[in-house]
Amino acid sequence: MYNLKPPVAELKFIGSEPSWTDPVLPEKYEYELGKGLNWYSYVADKKDDRQFLIDWFKTNGTKDQLSTLQKIPDKYLPGTYAHCARMAMRGFPLSDHHKEKIWLRVQEESTRKAEEDDTTKPAVIKVQPTIPLAIDYIKAVVCDQIEALIADEKTIPIETLLLEFRVLNNHHSACCKKVQEIRAEYAELQENRKKKKNLTDWEAQLVEGYRHLDNKTVKEIIKLLDGYIEDLTKLQIKKSVGKIRKKKPTDKRKIVRGLKYLVKDTTLNISSEDPTTLINCTEVYVYDTKTRKLSNYVAEYPGGITVKGASLIGFSETKSSSKTMRKPEQQVPEFANKKRKGDITTWYKDIKSKGTVRPRLTATTLILKVF
Repeated sequence: MYNLKPPVAELKFIGSEPSWTDPVLPEKYEYELGKGLNWYSYVADKKDDRQFLIDWFKTNGTKDQLSTLQKIPDKYLPGTYAHCARMAMRGFPLSDHHKEKIWLRVQEESTRKAEEDDTTKPAVIKVQPTIPLAIDYIKAVVCDQIEALIADEKTIPIETLLLEFRVLNNHHSACCKKVQEIRAEYAELQENRKKKKNLTDWEAQLVEGYRHLDNKTVKEIIKLLDGYIEDLTKLQIKKSVGKIRKKKPTDKRKIVRGLKYLVKDTTLNISSEDPTTLINCTEVYVYDTKTRKLSNYVAEYPGGITVKGASLIGFSETKSSSKTMRKPEQQVPEFANKKRKGDITTWYKDIKSKGTVRPRLTATTLILKVF
């Protein structure tokens, strides 16, 4: 059997590869299936999926089936059913229905590949079993699970529910939006119950329509839907990972090219810091030689200050301040010569005056300290 190697760094979070040595009770079947599929969808890639299916057809199939599998490109491999096959090989009591689906999905994908390759031959109408699209049925399927929850029955993980449907490239995201629409209605119901008075006609109808549900049940429904939304989002992200292009780093010089500042003040004999250090910094001290103001900009969060055009952004207006230097020829060089951040902070606090800062720097502004 193929040796799957999950990322070692993540084993403590996701656990080792599951196996099933004890019998799985019928009422636990859907739960165990969904749990296993979630694990493999997080760990396995297309290379792993191919090996899972090879192992399956070597043990449970024919040479012809194995040959058909080998002709399918990685991108067309039915990942969910490859994971079902792997689970069955590791002791999971996969139902006959799901076992049959493994070969049916491989057949379907092999036919799809053949149709794409055969561009020279005249089109042939082939009658294939039609598998419904998940996006067309997701609301009905989810509403069935809500009814099950209300009836105090066990609900089924979303990935297990999707096994009966075709899920195209962007459909996890579209299905997620439809589930969010259902959740929004129950969230609105919660809000309307809190208001009690001054309800619109629609709000009153909503409250009346769900009066058979108590507040605890509504909370449980929203929790169920939140779980479905989270799982659908993870599935979409996993499917999109291979398509993400690495973004080319932005040239820092281009970011600060609109910033005005004083490179060097010959009177004070002080030069500015490199303006690119302002990008994603946490604290800045600047001195305006025209207004004699020493300004301290403090970020909303670590690394939050950056440059946009001719201004600093991302600083806290309440934490930031400016102070007027009465003897700049003495005070500014004294401040500029300090190296330790603690000494700089203490020196600045000891200056009595205090004012606000402005985002825009000018051609008379020295960049003194950047942290």
